Parts: sequence; C-alpha cells; structure tokens
Amino acid sequence: RENKRTTTRLQPFAQYRLRPNDNFTFNFGLHSSYLALSNEITLEPRFGMAYELSKKDRISFGYG
Repeated sequence: RENKRTTTRLQPFAQYRLRPNDNFTFNFGLHSSYLALSNEITLEPRFGMAYELSKKDRISFGYG
C-alpha cells in the first residue's frame, strides 16, 4: 500500500550585522526549523566575523 502522508516545514531566521569601525564586521544570527510531522523544533546559532586588511584584502570566519 502507498503511504500518502504530508507535513509542513518552517525555517525562519534572524540576522544582525554590526560594524563597530571601518575594518571589522560582525554577523550574528539564529536559524530555526520546525517539522510538523514529528513536532520537532531546532535552533542553530550563526556567527561571522570579517576584518578588512586593505580595500582588496579581507580575512573572514564563519560558524553555523
């Protein structure tokens, strides 16, 4: 027999960018996922940082 179950998945997110000066940029965020079939909710943090060495060079790091 064929099983024709359906579900809903929602994936909202929020992000905030902070530039304390011309060289540093910080990105903070939170990603969430909701699966109605199992009633499961997950929260995943996000973080990013960039340092501008010159107009052409940048070092960056990200997590999440």
